[in-house]
Amino acid sequence: MTNKTDIIKIDAWLTKVHELGLIDYGPMVNEGSLILRYRIISLSQHIYDRINDKGLILRSNVPLKKYNPLGIQEKHITNKLYPNTINLSDYGILISSYYNYNNEIYSLYQYTATVQILVKDVVIDNKIIRRCIVLKNKMKILTYSDTIMINNNEFIRIIGKNKLIFNLNGQLLNMESNIKCKFIKKEKIELIRDTNILTFDIECYLNKNNQFIPYACGYSDGNTTIKYYITDYNNMLYKCIYDILLNYNNYIVYVHNFSNFDYYFILYYIKYSKRSNNY
Repeated sequence: MTNKTDIIKIDAWLTKVHELGLIDYGPMVNEGSLILRYRIISLSQHIYDRINDKGLILRSNVPLKKYNPLGIQEKHITNKLYPNTINLSDYGILISSYYNYNNEIYSLYQYTATVQILVKDVVIDNKIIRRCIVLKNKMKILTYSDTIMINNNEFIRIIGKNKLIFNLNGQLLNMESNIKCKFIKKEKIELIRDTNILTFDIECYLNKNNQFIPYACGYSDGNTTIKYYITDYNNMLYKCIYDILLNYNNYIVYVHNFSNFDYYFILYYIKYSKRSNNY
């Protein structure tokens, strides 16, 4: 991920993938949690410069899909319809502090030209429970609630299946999604267990031209993990693939998102790299 990554959209996408992946398994009888945690990483400038010195920029123009096959509903993952803060001044213009909606009294805010937000605060012990209803063209499109702890620098927002934790500046700190899960059906066990399994992955960063640049890769057989960095090899990917072919005959290699990402880098290195062997 990069500084342009939308964490909320990633969580919604992962949740949808999970639901689609379980569609063929058993009755829907249980719930679980999908937790997305992230941290900020960066490269030192001298490492960044050494990576660019390898001339990889021209080799890594990976095409990206521009369609949305999962049909993610953006109304639950955007702040265009509501602010990610608890500051009421960010809710727009206060139209009325005594607005009757379905026989309940709310404060009505004009958030945008077409979006209004109904807000109702209830104090319970040492916390404020804020109920919000978002109206677009005067039609209700979603609801959410905020739990605001007095003398705390964070607040919790529940919207749909998502539990979001923000700081008071509106920065997303954590997200959890409760999803209904189906039990996996018990399948027949193979008489001979195949343990010849390998996992492989490539790590990239996004440069200023929005091109993905590979800077690390590696593989693991469950017991041994080998990592390769572009600063240590003239041809990092080729060296890694060559070692796999040399040491892991008749292994099945699992690669996450192979056909849509890693595949392009691997093909390029196999096709254009200078080599003194048959691989």
